Amino acid sequence: MRNQPIFKGVFLLGSLLVLTSCGKDGVCVLGMGNCQNYASPTTTKENQSATSLKLDYETPNIKINEKMTFTATGGVPPHRITQYSGHGTIITSTTKVVDGVTSVVYQAANVSDSAIIQVYDSKNNRYKVLIEVTE
Repeated sequence: MRNQPIFKGVFLLGSLLVLTSCGKDGVCVLGMGNCQNYASPTTTKENQSATSLKLDYETPNIKINEKMTFTATGGVPPHRITQYSGHGTIITSTTKVVDGVTSVVYQAANVSDSAIIQVYDSKNNRYKVLIEVTE
């Protein structure tokens, strides 16, 4: 496991220079050398206590224009599931809450991309996952 970010590349966006790097969990991020760690979608699920906030989903990969359900558990309900970055849409009209468990449907955009979906609980604890959208 890596402890330091690994330099991945440099991109020129207009007049802005953007660096990419990978954090210790292998999640690539854009920025100026400041990595944030997100839950790795390829990591096996750990045993977590009933109070641990988490976001369950079917697979870390989704096809263009497909839909996937995200389910928030743990933490202190109510939960709020949002899209942190990337293309696609959280379809808020699909939000369901049953016995403190919140679910919502995400629809991928019509482009290959990655998206970060996050959940907040009522104490503002946050949990994020990275989803890859492919053709």
